[in-house]
Amino acid sequence: MQQAKKESRIKFLTTQVEFSAISWTISVAVHLVLIALLMFITLYRHNTGSGNEPESFEVQLGVQTPDQAVTASIEPTEQQANSSVVSTVVTPVVTENIIVDTVDSTDVVLPVQSIEQAISPADSTSFAESLAGSDTSGTAGFFGLTAGGTNFVYVIDRSGSMAGIRLSTAIDELCRSVNSLSENMTFYIIFYDSEFITMDASSLVSASRSNKSRFLHWAQGIGPQGGTDPTEAMLKALSLKPDSIWLLSDGQFDQTAVETIKKANKKGVQIHTLAFGSNEGEVQLRAIATQNGGKYRFIPIGSN
Repeated sequence: MQQAKKESRIKFLTTQVEFSAISWTISVAVHLVLIALLMFITLYRHNTGSGNEPESFEVQLGVQTPDQAVTASIEPTEQQANSSVVSTVVTPVVTENIIVDTVDSTDVVLPVQSIEQAISPADSTSFAESLAGSDTSGTAGFFGLTAGGTNFVYVIDRSGSMAGIRLSTAIDELCRSVNSLSENMTFYIIFYDSEFITMDASSLVSASRSNKSRFLHWAQGIGPQGGTDPTEAMLKALSLKPDSIWLLSDGQFDQTAVETIKKANKKGVQIHTLAFGSNEGEVQLRAIATQNGGKYRFIPIGSN
């Protein structure tokens, strides 16, 4: 009886071992088949170009192609749009070549400047102060001195000491003043040094557009020369019988000029005087203005 049980048990264990061996063999075979199948699929997809990883895999790794990076920065996904996190959007910028035309400085034509713009910074404060409190009772003005009437004569120093900013500024203000005259007014321009030169007209001319253009163009061509003696120029100005005269000088002249001008002004023409850049002639200029119903002013442009 015991022998029979023992044989039965040995038979059972042998069966179990055989079954386990068969199961292990089958398992190994199945795994080998699966491995071979996976290798075949991988090689096949690689050779046919269909083995690229899906986009989701690239996004998870944070890897983007340049095109995808630009698209993502310009067009956020719906998930990004609805996200409570605000992201910085970088928009690509397309640069263009910009061609800048250069101009030779010798060909540049500067616009006409106002008197204040023409004055150097060193002179600007004193010049502004010299115009403060200008008389405003007249109908025309020259460097802040306004005059009554409708007929005006400008007598301007063009001596050698007026060279540079003095003469150019005086002519700029002359242009501004004449251009401000209305057409029912008349004007005349005289430049002087030791002698004098007049515009090409025998008498006062109307302040028409054509006359302004013609005679101001002439005035802009005047250059500096000679000494300073306004006597003859002022006698010419008084002979034109204007309502007012502006006399501008940058230097001292003989006292006899004061007496000659007063004697010749029988009709009481108003004469305003300006010491320009230098007050060396202040005594004579102030006396002329006082004796002939005008005002005197010092303009410190280009002062030494």
